[in-house]
Amino acid sequence: MKWFLLVSLLSFQSLQASTLDDLSFLYYKKEVSSTSLKAKNNCYPAPGNSCASVVCGNLPSYLCDEESELRHVATMCRGNIDGGCLTSIFKKLPKYQYDELQEMNEYAVQCQNVYGSKCFDFIASKVPAYLIDEKDEVIAALNQCKNASYDVVECAIFSCSKMQAYRCDELNELAEVLRSCGR
Repeated sequence: MKWFLLVSLLSFQSLQASTLDDLSFLYYKKEVSSTSLKAKNNCYPAPGNSCASVVCGNLPSYLCDEESELRHVATMCRGNIDGGCLTSIFKKLPKYQYDELQEMNEYAVQCQNVYGSKCFDFIASKVPAYLIDEKDEVIAALNQCKNASYDVVECAIFSCSKMQAYRCDELNELAEVLRSCGR
């Protein structure tokens, strides 16, 4: 009888996740016990456009055609895996907020050590559009994405899908979810 109560209590607890830590544990437990994990390709996606091509593609041509400008672009893009982070940012901002070399530099530096666009896209999908359409708001979101691997973002997506929407619609709440998942 005690054994039955213990087993039923443990199985009930595994279905009821009341904290972020419980949700992140359930996500990773599901990943580890999944038979698809062996067949899953855990490598990061192949890089798309380079950071430099995204920067130069979004600037007027006269700002990206001299050797000194190209060196500056190459320097600002160090630490960027690809141009995915910048591309994602530019979808949220008005063009006048990224049409100068200095503005591009600020965004490229913020995209260093951000793995593609998945984390930023996740945050942008959860917060209202008016909270992520200015430079400072974008930078605050990117700060939460620093060193957040794809697994951490997948865990955060899973966790938010299991929580009430109002618990995952502000930047500080999303930061807490990302931290709980291992950022």
